[in-house]
Formats: sequence, C-alpha cells, structure tokens
Amino acid sequence: CASLHRYISFFSGQPLPKFLKGVEKVSKLMKEYNSNSTLLVNLVYQQAAVNFSGSGGASTGPAYLNGDFCDYNKIEQQFQEKTHSILHEQMNLMQTILAYHFAHYDTGWKSSEKIHVCGGGSIFKGFIFQYIHIFYRGLTAIALSRNENDKRKYAAAVKACIKVLKIGRKKSPLNLSHQSYLLEAELAVTKKRYAFAERLFMLSIEHAASAGILHEHALAHERFGFYYMMRNNHEAAYEQIRVARDLYAKWGSKAKIDFLSKKFPHLREKQRDHREMIELRRHST
Repeated sequence: CASLHRYISFFSGQPLPKFLKGVEKVSKLMKEYNSNSTLLVNLVYQQAAVNFSGSGGASTGPAYLNGDFCDYNKIEQQFQEKTHSILHEQMNLMQTILAYHFAHYDTGWKSSEKIHVCGGGSIFKGFIFQYIHIFYRGLTAIALSRNENDKRKYAAAVKACIKVLKIGRKKSPLNLSHQSYLLEAELAVTKKRYAFAERLFMLSIEHAASAGILHEHALAHERFGFYYMMRNNHEAAYEQIRVARDLYAKWGSKAKIDFLSKKFPHLREKQRDHREMIELRRHST
C-alpha cells in the first residue's frame, strides 16, 4: 500500500523533493523486510524522479532510466516479462515518460510497445496506469508522425489512444480530461485545424490546473508554446514557455528547466524582462 501511494503521488504531480523523501523512506522499509520485488519497482520511480529533478543521479542523461538506483538494460536482461510483469511494465512506463519529456521519441516508442496496453495484454488494464501510458504513447506517436515515413502507423496509434482517453475522461474527468484534450490538440495541429487546436490546448491547461497535476500542467503550457513557435508567434510562444518553466520549477524539475532553456535560448532574458515589467507596474500603482 505504501508503494502504491508513492506511485500515485508521482503521477498526481507531488513536488519532486517531497516525493523523493517519501520514496527513499519506502525503499528503506523494503530493504528491512527483504521485499525485493517491491523494492525494484520503487527504485524505478526513485530513478525517474532523480532524472527529472536533475540532481545528478542519472548516468546517461535524463531521458534514460539509468543511474544510481536503476539500470534499465540490466533489469531487462535479468528479468523476463512473464516472471516479473509488474516491474517490467512500470519500468517501461517510466522510460516512455522520460523519453517523451526529453524528446527521445524512438526510445519512448520502443518502451511503449513493450507494454501492449492497446492489445489488452497489460496488467495496467483497468487502472490509472493504463491511461497514463496511453497518454504518453499517443504524444510519442504524434511526435514521430511528424518526422517518420510510416505516418499511417502512428496516426492509427494516436486515434486508438484518443479513443481510450475519451473513455477514461468519462470515468475520471478530474484526472484525465487534461490528457485527453492535450492529445486531441496535438492531433488537431497535424490536421492544420489551428483554431480548434488552440481551444483544446486551453482546455488542457484549465483542467490540468484544476486537477493540480503540476508536471502535466507544465507540459500543456510547454506544448502550447511549441505550437506557437511553429506558428511563428514568438511572443505567445515565450509566454507559454515562461509559465511552463515556472511550473516545472514549482514541481522541482531542474532537468526540464534546462531542457527548455536549450530549446528556447532567450528564455532567461524574457524571464528577466517579465520580472522587470512586474516591478514597474508595482511601483507605478
């Protein structure tokens, strides 16, 4: 129960410093009670949180689930899917999420394919983890469809993911609406339905804020920013990225802040200008 609570805490957007304290405590308990299976899954989450936090425990960069607490490739070789399906699927879920957030889409797709939720064979089916995986699988497919030759395969995957998320949205509107709207927004962009896409981006932002899911609230702003950049509206793009950066900072993700700073090299300058404008307004009133 303690471990399950930790996993849900991560996906609900609990600030990473608080999450890491909790997960470290659970890991110690698992070691005391020789609960090795649960410990391994717990360490997967600990490694993912360390990667996002940018605290130096990721040996191959934040996009890969390798570091002080978890070695993805070693675990893949050591355990077969059938003998430890919970570890296998949680590990591939977290690898899919990390790879998407840091734009390693091929890696994310390969990890997603190992879960097979859409085929009905996953232990996630019927649980919140199913919808989380479907969300990031769909986003990854959208990203790959922009650059790959096999657009039909990825387009079919996106449609299947949206269908599942819409069902999930009816069951749990508070937790899943923002995911459904964001994926639908990204699909609308590919179809050049820009006005519709903008409404969906704003709905995703609104619902993520209501749900209090920090990292996906930030992601909705981030994706809206990338959309505006694609549309050559740089001022609107930087405003969305500024908000995303602030939310990632609130979550405790230095790695995401660094990622955005590299993608938007003038972000810090815009941040400074924004702060100066606030100060001017404050002194003028």
